[in-house]
Amino acid sequence: MKIIKVSLDNKIDFKMPIVLGMGQFDGLHYAHMYIINKVISDAKSLNVSSAIITFDPHPDYVLEKRVKEGYLTPLKEKKEILADLGLDYLIVIKFSKEVASLPYQEYEKQFLDNLNIKKMIVGFDYHYGKFATGSTETLKRKYNLEVVDEIKYEQVKVGSNLIRQYLEDGKVSKANFLLGRNYYITGIVNKGSRIGSTLGYKTANISLDSSFYSLKLGVYAVIVSYDGNKYQGICNIGHNPSFNYQEKARAEVHLFDFDKVIYGEQIKVEFIEFLREEKIYSSKEELKKQIDLDIKLAKSILKEE
Repeated sequence: MKIIKVSLDNKIDFKMPIVLGMGQFDGLHYAHMYIINKVISDAKSLNVSSAIITFDPHPDYVLEKRVKEGYLTPLKEKKEILADLGLDYLIVIKFSKEVASLPYQEYEKQFLDNLNIKKMIVGFDYHYGKFATGSTETLKRKYNLEVVDEIKYEQVKVGSNLIRQYLEDGKVSKANFLLGRNYYITGIVNKGSRIGSTLGYKTANISLDSSFYSLKLGVYAVIVSYDGNKYQGICNIGHNPSFNYQEKARAEVHLFDFDKVIYGEQIKVEFIEFLREEKIYSSKEELKKQIDLDIKLAKSILKEE
């Protein structure tokens, strides 16, 4: 997959015939995937290339519509997922307030008119241009457009906002269902306070990357990928309120049947199920008993994975 970065200072300049999909695609959830997979399959049917246009950074953050809390799918992960799907081109527009202020006609002239678009596919609620005045109706005037209807889950529109709410509420299994994959973070293992080791549980500590969306604090059943292998475990996201309090929340992962030292190595942590909220314990013995219960519960959940 080829990455094409575009801004107001440089127009897209290639004439390869394409089927084009457009959207922020933050979650890359199953409604997004429907559009993207259709772009790829239709491009193959027409014997042309497939392309997606997205923005970076997220328009909501640039326009201060919500607090900057990371991404469901940071751009690095988005690139990897789309490449694995077989997408030919990912066009990343550098979003700014200047881009947001373009009337939709100017937006088309800047970012679309130089493309050789054989077909365009967008969601039913796609908008673009100043005050979101560009829509599927304006796109239909110039392009061979297919509009994907609304997709719902439990009578609610499938969207990134719904998934974010599920993650904030600890409903990670529901978020995973809508994503069509397990929500995950990646990070470098660093030396922690070694409290887990004094309890008999070695942990891999990861500083939380702000590019990922925040999870509800607490303990999760997880699957960890390291060095081409997958391991089951539990992960605490939090501040260690009982012993050695950490001002900045971090992830502490205990892997079952794993005793390697992996400081400085990158791991991927997939969140399968929320087990409980973070608590304060009066003694290490009380905390150890709770961890034993967490491990037992996690193993019962993960045996289905």
